[in-house]
Amino acid sequence: SLAFLDSDDAIAKSFQGINDFSSKTVNICIGVLSALVAISTMLIIYIAFRVSTSMTEPILQLLDVIQNINCMRISNDDITKLTNYKGSCCEVDSVYKTMEMLYKVVQFANSAFFSGDLEVAYQVLRDSLRLFTRLDNKKATAIASNNLGNTMLTIYRTMKASGREEMCGLSKREVIAKGTAYFAHSIKLGEESYDQFYNEQGWSEECLAFMQFLANRYFNRAIFFLTTSCDSENRKETESLGFRDLQITADMDVEIVDQCLEMGFKIN
Repeated sequence: SLAFLDSDDAIAKSFQGINDFSSKTVNICIGVLSALVAISTMLIIYIAFRVSTSMTEPILQLLDVIQNINCMRISNDDITKLTNYKGSCCEVDSVYKTMEMLYKVVQFANSAFFSGDLEVAYQVLRDSLRLFTRLDNKKATAIASNNLGNTMLTIYRTMKASGREEMCGLSKREVIAKGTAYFAHSIKLGEESYDQFYNEQGWSEECLAFMQFLANRYFNRAIFFLTTSCDSENRKETESLGFRDLQITADMDVEIVDQCLEMGFKIN
């Protein structure tokens, strides 16, 4: 019998078109997939950038405001940042709202104090102290305690001038006791913070500025002791404590001036 055979080249030639089509299809698929991967990567990078920006920008902005508050140079621009804030996430929103609320509370208390509404000032400052204590913000707690001590002094002087035996639901003895406790707590926290500043930074400009704030608290307490001594349980001891605080204030002021001159710092 006879058989007709095709050569290898003839058989391969019949599949050449299929091979070319397959190679072309594979190249197209690879190109499309590469483009999709590149586009997806760029999209992921863009989304990640936008998300990180929306998270970090408000935090950096808030940090700038807090630093200005700590340095006692808060401006109208800082207030605008707090009030006109556009949210990014629940946690950051909560911090902004808390900062705005605390600032408004302190401003309201100060306005009430300087306008002569001591009862409102006392209530707001007392509530602020409770809030700062719950937040474990020692610096704010110390400042609120110092302000409450000054409020107790003003209440006492108002009672003496008007002849009232009770004000804000407090007697003179209760006003003296609370004022003493508020100043003691403020100075205690101030001493702890100052020690921490000094251990970490030594005689830095920030440390000397904090020392000045602490000296002011000693001076406030000295005035409180000397003013209320006539109605205290032990007048001589109270006056002695007042003069001691004045001496501490003077010593700290001298130390601050000496260190500023030696280090070349400028503290108002």
